[in-house]
Amino acid sequence: MKKVNFSKDIIKDDAPEQAGVKNKKRRSKAALSAYYTLIFLLVAGVGVFLSLTVLFKTDKIVVVGETPYNEADIIEASGIVLGENIIRASFKDEAQRIPNTLLYVETAEITKKFPTTIVITVTETKACYNVETDGEYLIVSQSGKVLDKLVSPVDGLLTVSGINPVDTNPFARLEDSETDKAEILFSLKKAIDKTEIGGITSVDLSDKYNISLDYEDRIEVQIGNSNNIDYKIEYAKSVFESNKIGTNADGYLIIDENGEGHFVSRESMEEYKENSQNGIDDYNNADVDENISENTDETADEDGEESAE
Repeated sequence: MKKVNFSKDIIKDDAPEQAGVKNKKRRSKAALSAYYTLIFLLVAGVGVFLSLTVLFKTDKIVVVGETPYNEADIIEASGIVLGENIIRASFKDEAQRIPNTLLYVETAEITKKFPTTIVITVTETKACYNVETDGEYLIVSQSGKVLDKLVSPVDGLLTVSGINPVDTNPFARLEDSETDKAEILFSLKKAIDKTEIGGITSVDLSDKYNISLDYEDRIEVQIGNSNNIDYKIEYAKSVFESNKIGTNADGYLIIDENGEGHFVSRESMEEYKENSQNGIDDYNNADVDENISENTDETADEDGEESAE
């Protein structure tokens, strides 16, 4: 009698049925995955909706920084109100509104501190310049914000002449009516602060191509135009600190575009003026009391600015 291999027949007959079960399981997993994805999207959507409507509403506003104003004044100037949604708000306009409303706030920055706090950081406006205009003085901040108009200059501020302001009202930004003299002034002040040169009390910008600074009320520093301002101020500082012209010198320190410096005493300059109709424009014709260009090579900058030789 022939022996039948039942095991082989059973396995062969069951193969199609197992494949169907696997496909069914795959479809079931795919359906379950889609279901969970749908649930996740629904939950996320509800979460976003609640975040933009019900949750994250401002319940506290904090002011950081010292100014002449109290917190209530600053918050009111910003226009921010409690209950505003912290996520939806950008606060860009609100930040600019504060210095535009409060004269002695220079800058304002608004940040979000989750979940429900707004932080307003402010800096105080500091007077920096006495700008002469029509016999009076505009008091101007370092950034150029007009603060006041007085009949006398404020002690300790840099006095500026030669600028014809477009607008003299508080909150206006200092601008010259015809040229970029105001921007030159700001660049010059940055150079003075950067080099930490002391003793500069005033600036004359009447001719922006022949800028002069007063040092300790005894030396007029002539730097020509506004090119290479940083180098020229650094050069002047090195001259004064080296005491090359003496602590009691009285006259003119003239720095030309080649980085060369010359000192002319006031007496020699006055004598030259008397004998010349050209004034001090062509200073090379005046008696040079001291060529202070020697030994100042170290003041040249690293970008290839010619040293004073």
